[in-house]
Amino acid sequence: MKSAGRIFLTGVLTVLPVLATFYFALWMLTAVEWFFGQQLKWLMPDEYYRAGMGLALAIFLIFIVGLLMHALVFRRVFGAVEHLLLEIPILRSVYAAVRDLLPQALYLANEFKAAADELEARVRVLERGLGPTLVRALRRARRAVT
Repeated sequence: MKSAGRIFLTGVLTVLPVLATFYFALWMLTAVEWFFGQQLKWLMPDEYYRAGMGLALAIFLIFIVGLLMHALVFRRVFGAVEHLLLEIPILRSVYAAVRDLLPQALYLANEFKAAADELEARVRVLERGLGPTLVRALRRARRAVT
């Protein structure tokens, strides 16, 4: 019975991050489609609008901004706009938080994947019956961290 619980826990630890990632991606895509879709509906008649056009517009605009960021003039304009955003008190707080959060989120996603890979490797070691070796390695790792 103990192995059934371990198998279930391994399944939960495997499925939960995947489901959370898919849910977040679906939510983000829906929000982007809604926002840019509203802009397109304002610009064009409803009978020409099709689902997904807002998402296509967002991808196109992101590509264009990425392309323009390679131009020195656009980088200077963007730097000036960013400077203005950082001068307005409420906008400064929001913009700086989002700007600083995105690289951290990407870093944490990579760290989470590394931790999940390590957990999977440890489960495989336990399944092979090398428990004492793993316990010693965990103790060494804990001492190295603290």
